[in-house]
Amino acid sequence: MTSFGTFMVTTMPSYQSDNLKNVIEFLLLMPVDTAALFMSQIDQYERSSKSFQYMTKLHVILTQKSHKYKREFYDPLVGLGLE
Repeated sequence: MTSFGTFMVTTMPSYQSDNLKNVIEFLLLMPVDTAALFMSQIDQYERSSKSFQYMTKLHVILTQKSHKYKREFYDPLVGLGLE
């Protein structure tokens, strides 16, 4: 997950549908505990950095545009936090 996060903040692919689809498909392959590592990595970025802002915006867009992402990625992560 570190490599994926590094790739994302290094290349910062545009928020176009094809790119978003690829990101969703990749993230949905991850077990929820591995996905949690990805979110932890994002949390380590300085809040004012371009990396943090890019990844946060990406997550918001994915949550808004993909019910599957929200249901299969975001909701399980939130569930881990409630346990």
